[in-house]
Amino acid sequence: MQIFPSITTITRKWREQIKEINKLGLSEVCVFLSNLDVDKHAEIFTLLEKTKLKTVPFIHINNKTTPDELKFWIKRWGTQVFNIHSERQYPNEYNLTAYKDKIYIENAKEPWDEDEIQRWGGICLDFAHMEGDKMLKLPKYYTNWKILKKYHPGCGHIGAIYSDQTWFDEERNQRRNDYHVIRTCHDLDYLKNYPLEVFPEIVAIELEEPLAKQLEIKLYIEKLLGL
Repeated sequence: MQIFPSITTITRKWREQIKEINKLGLSEVCVFLSNLDVDKHAEIFTLLEKTKLKTVPFIHINNKTTPDELKFWIKRWGTQVFNIHSERQYPNEYNLTAYKDKIYIENAKEPWDEDEIQRWGGICLDFAHMEGDKMLKLPKYYTNWKILKKYHPGCGHIGAIYSDQTWFDEERNQRRNDYHVIRTCHDLDYLKNYPLEVFPEIVAIELEEPLAKQLEIKLYIEKLLGL
């Protein structure tokens, strides 16, 4: 299993994260495009070209991503895998089936559906989403766990879990414990609840922290899991 720091786009911190690539001498990072408007993608391309980055192994795309963009990421940055949310949540605006074997479905608002999984490359396991669903005892947690026992994830995300604090998710109309920022590394201790066999080979840290902090988080996770 490889754990990578990531350029995340939930807030505006992604430009600062890109600036860290050269400062830290990083050759590989993952990228989350899920919260970024398509008209900003060209800026990410331009900024990454100014770095010494060699590869982007894993990208979280969104439903507005074009086939040409996937082709670009694969050719220019050697991207191996992508993930999207279920089309039941966000229907794709373009036909991406030419790259279906490289695209994995994340456990997000909608539970995994086996027919949909089989139309794509497989599943992307977001550990924080899974743990948050478990804490709420949602039916989809049990559905997803059955799927997880049948399909090994092709990629995954790691976020934080606050055991003592929640936020209100308007889209889901529920209070949740999964976050994209951490207070201390102990917000990642929930990962010990998951056997190593469910961890995919490629895992992206999905946190808004600077890349320097993400590297500390990576080391903490590796020690936590005994890697």
